[in-house]
Amino acid sequence: MKIEKLTENKIRIILKQEDLEKKELDIQTLLSSTPTSQEFLLDILKTAKKEIGFETDGYKLFIEAFSNSNDVIAFTITKFQLQKNFSNSKKQIDLPEKTSNDESDFFVYNFKTFDDFCNFCSLLNAKNIHITRKLINNSSLFFYKDNIYLTLSGINKNNTYTNKFFTLISEFANLSTCNKIFEDILHEHGKYIIKKNPISTTIKYFI
Repeated sequence: MKIEKLTENKIRIILKQEDLEKKELDIQTLLSSTPTSQEFLLDILKTAKKEIGFETDGYKLFIEAFSNSNDVIAFTITKFQLQKNFSNSKKQIDLPEKTSNDESDFFVYNFKTFDDFCNFCSLLNAKNIHITRKLINNSSLFFYKDNIYLTLSGINKNNTYTNKFFTLISEFANLSTCNKIFEDILHEHGKYIIKKNPISTTIKYFI
């Protein structure tokens, strides 16, 4: 495990797959609110405090994760000052809450270029995977820090095409985060490319 200090309020953690496997974790469960993932992240924060003085008491934390094909997982932790009336007794770690099986998840995928996104949409079209509200209820496409971000919410896990969709998108993009706080960051600091139904819109006008 490697810890890098990016700014006073932001650090980067680099983990090998074996680091997660020792805790019986993967990138999805790492970003879920399970006791194991929470304990693992708190251990990392203790190490970061000891090694580089990254203090998190009294702060709200935002976690953004990335993975690549070399079995390396990197994620950044950004801390935000809590309001004065907020209790400092517990560390506030913003992770996606686990919901019941019939509830939806939230995902943000990072494409390096708009062409990559178009190629993904083209493949969906070729595979006859139609993106309707029965599969994905809400989606938007953003430009932020020289990257393309696709937000997805209202995922129907019981849809026939769900597994195929996530298999195909992994060929063109990286899962950036499952944390809805990042959507607020995109709204505030990013720019809309296509506000609603970007996949269907791209297939209609660009493919």
